[in-house]
Order: sequence, then C-alpha cells, then structure tokens
Amino acid sequence: MPDALTESPGAADRGALRPRLEATRSSVRDLVASISPEQWHQKSGNRAWTCGQMATHLAVNDSLLGLIDKARKGKGFNPPMFLVNIANVLMTRRAARNATRESLLTGFDAGTSRLLALLDQTTDDELRVSVKVLGEQTTVAGLFDRIPGHLAEHEPDLRAARGR
Repeated sequence: MPDALTESPGAADRGALRPRLEATRSSVRDLVASISPEQWHQKSGNRAWTCGQMATHLAVNDSLLGLIDKARKGKGFNPPMFLVNIANVLMTRRAARNATRESLLTGFDAGTSRLLALLDQTTDDELRVSVKVLGEQTTVAGLFDRIPGHLAEHEPDLRAARGR
C-alpha cells in the first residue's frame, strides 16, 4: 500500500460509484444535446463562459484520469490554484473553439469509458487511499465522484441559458 493516509474500510463504495458515473454520462449527454446551435455561442448562467465553453468544460474529463492514477499511488497534485484556474480557462476556451456537440459527446463518452475501466482496475485498498489534490484532502473514490459533483456544480449554468 502507498505511503498515504487511508480512510476506514467500507468508506469507498465501488458499487455506488459506477451507477453515479453512468448516470452522469447520461445527464451530461442530455444536457449538452439540449443546447441549441443558437445558444452554443451565448453566455451561460456563468457570464464568463458561453454555453459551448461550459459544455466543453463539463465534457473534457481526461485530466481527471491522470490525477486518479497518481492518487492510486499515494501522490497528490497541488500546484498553486491561481495557475490551475488560468490553465483551466485557457485550455477550455481553446478546446471549445472547434468543438461541436457531437465531438464533445464523442470525447466525453470515450473519457467516461476510460474512467469506468480505471475504476474496474482500481483495488478497494486504492479507492481508500487519501491524498491532497488541488488543495483538498480526498480519497481516490472521491476523485472518481468529482465527475457527478462537477455536473451538479455547472448544470444550473447551462439550464439558465436555455431558459432565456
């Protein structure tokens, strides 16, 4: 086992993670598909992002795969948050330039499939490994659960734009 803190046994529930990730895949697909071509370039409920940029931000999940893989080995990731935020904005805006709903959903599906495969490869002991990632103490299971949490955080921004 890596040199890291671990939570008590049973704290990481693989049986709950998979259905949450699969439900999130469906919800993100439905949400992104509901954005009309006219709304794609309009501001989302978060005025700093267009709907297309917010959809890109939600749909690009590959960076989480690397964080999880490191965390399984007891390694955190803690660059200064101001750099993370700047990089997030720049990478999202760049990726959104040529993104379409179809390309985002194809990439999101592939990323979610890789995430589910990684969950299958992760042992129960690894799910309980606790590391500091982006300034927060979390378990590997908690990192997997960030995808549903990320949707919950940003879904209102996209739904607000649709209501205009």
